Amino acid sequence: MIQNPLFDEVLLFGKPYQKGDWIKIAIHNEKEIKGFFGDYTWLSNFHLCTVYHNSRIFKSSEHAYMFAKLDLNHYSEAEVEDLYTQVKNMSCKEVKKWGQSIVLRKDWETVKYEIMASAIFDKFYRNKDLREKLLQTENRYLEETNWWHDQYWGVDYQKGGQNNLGKILMKVRGFWQG
Repeated sequence: MIQNPLFDEVLLFGKPYQKGDWIKIAIHNEKEIKGFFGDYTWLSNFHLCTVYHNSRIFKSSEHAYMFAKLDLNHYSEAEVEDLYTQVKNMSCKEVKKWGQSIVLRKDWETVKYEIMASAIFDKFYRNKDLREKLLQTENRYLEETNWWHDQYWGVDYQKGGQNNLGKILMKVRGFWQG
């Protein structure tokens, strides 16, 4: 069985994570925002806000992204509608776990970046308050610093990473900056 650090006990500096421990790894200053916690939780995909993707409304970019993983050819239309109804009622944590149990679309690895970019763009297009906050970050470097070992979308505080979510956020900000 694969362990998932988002749902299993997570160690931060060798001890189980306690609420508020994010402050030990986050850097929020005039040049960079590393860690989408505290005053910057709205940058996280878990931030609740309306996101439209693929003709459907979701309550976060995490929900949209996870639902987009579905192999629609594997499920009947009725099953897809039932899954959508289920997803609408899930928390972000639940939908993330749900996304690990579905049949993935066959092209997932080649389309996941573009799907995330689309969901993030819509998050800031549709939610003017969030767009204004994003613009207030000016030209600061944005990074999803984390301790749950996400090295593709973020940067694990011990292992490093690609920071693709941060890169998308900076590109979206650049679009709105003109």
